[in-house]
Amino acid sequence: TNVVVTEGAAPPPISFSPTTLTFAPEGVFVGDNPLIETVTNNSSTTQIITSVVMSSVGDPGDFNLQSNNCSYITAHENCSFAVQFRPTGAGNRTAAMSVTDASWGSAGTTVHLPLDGTGIWAIATLANTNIAGNILYYPNQGVATQSPDQYITVSNAGVVPLYIGTITTVGGEVLDFDVDYSNCPQIVSVG
Repeated sequence: TNVVVTEGAAPPPISFSPTTLTFAPEGVFVGDNPLIETVTNNSSTTQIITSVVMSSVGDPGDFNLQSNNCSYITAHENCSFAVQFRPTGAGNRTAAMSVTDASWGSAGTTVHLPLDGTGIWAIATLANTNIAGNILYYPNQGVATQSPDQYITVSNAGVVPLYIGTITTVGGEVLDFDVDYSNCPQIVSVG
């Protein structure tokens, strides 16, 4: 009988809770409240965390490290860092945080924490009896006379908040139309 011994770096004794950071669906280009990730030292010696950085896989630009108090984790203690999800596109968005534990060998050991979220577009709907095919039609109007106001109702038919920046007119005769959106909130709630 032969005994085979393979030498190599031992796995780092740190663990993540949760094992994947899964974010609630978020509006595209909207940042949510950060989620907290707990890193636990399961060993009886201090672990030295030299870096917590975003890896280059998936959609790393959609996730931001907001805070990090992980450097030394004493035996059987933990530290934490916070990650924010701000999707740059719709659909499933993924990335990974790379946590390097320098306590193991000259190069240390890097453990990856999966990040997962879904980007969703807000859906604006416009309502007015004179809208047809996304065009607001006015009745015939005399030159240099003002028409009655046309009120347009902006609603959110999506599942994430609708953020309104500005409302403007475009086209060849923009000076013929005066837009007042002062009673339109910047955020239209879901529903």
